[in-house]
Amino acid sequence: MPPLLPGTWPGSLKARGGTMSVRKSERLLNLLIMLLAARGWVSRDRIRATIEGYHDLDDANFERTFERDKAELRSVGVPVEVDEEGDGYRIDRGAYELPPISFTPEELAALGAAARVWQDSVAADETRRALATLRAAGAEPDPSRLATLAPRLEAASHLNVWSEGVKERREIRFSYAGAARRVQPWVLFSRRGRWYVIGWDPEKEGRRRFRLDRVAGQPRAVGAAGAFNPPEKVSTDFGEEATTARIAVREGRGRDLLRGAPASADQTGAPPGFVVHDVPLGFGLAGEVCSLGADAVALDPAPLVAEVIAQLRHVAGGTR
Repeated sequence: MPPLLPGTWPGSLKARGGTMSVRKSERLLNLLIMLLAARGWVSRDRIRATIEGYHDLDDANFERTFERDKAELRSVGVPVEVDEEGDGYRIDRGAYELPPISFTPEELAALGAAARVWQDSVAADETRRALATLRAAGAEPDPSRLATLAPRLEAASHLNVWSEGVKERREIRFSYAGAARRVQPWVLFSRRGRWYVIGWDPEKEGRRRFRLDRVAGQPRAVGAAGAFNPPEKVSTDFGEEATTARIAVREGRGRDLLRGAPASADQTGAPPGFVVHDVPLGFGLAGEVCSLGADAVALDPAPLVAEVIAQLRHVAGGTR
């Protein structure tokens, strides 16, 4: 499971003492995102200069407002820390994020219902606005460090169908990558905010894994319960797959994407003016490549290349 916020952000804050002003809500969210995205301590002066709602205050009002905001975040479980000099701030991600959690099929079905609420959560829009505000002010937040804020349950709107399929041992039929597919689901699990199902594909006559946010339309459970017997143990390990991707990036661009990723010894396929880098292969990488537009090209592995193409076609408004 992805890390979860302690409390319901921003609703837990709004519930404290009535309705919170939009300005205060956005200021608190900006502060939270800035401290989460930072790779080290963030100085008080930088916070004041960057966060909308601070830099227009005089010294006394800034001190009072900043102290109240820190107390507000801490009151809902956000561990805002201060350095020894008392001028630098950060959020202890280890204390903020929850450890891996497993769920029963019944609990997964309940999460499927909760996902429909989170899907349209105001937190998602406020997060995007906050990131845009920080970038406009000259800050460089690292989006990969903000998984804590992301309500990554968008693929779970039909989670109850999959969980019932696993529980009742019923075959599921669905559309995937433009083709009609079947699977006898063995296990349903989440890895870094993405939901997966592993099971037996009767047509391919082999074990298959499917990512649920790539399923199109409504999956259907068919046939009688108890139609198959899953293995006693099903590995969800991704270890046998590629761990790095070859990404060609235009020189001088893509600093956030690369984050110190070395230049590849194999520069095959690099367009003129581009350098191929070995980038850790993680969830969300395709989106980061797409966000660079013409300044980045995914070269390997093939599943990543296919995902980048699919996302770009979706943005372009077609499914050619």
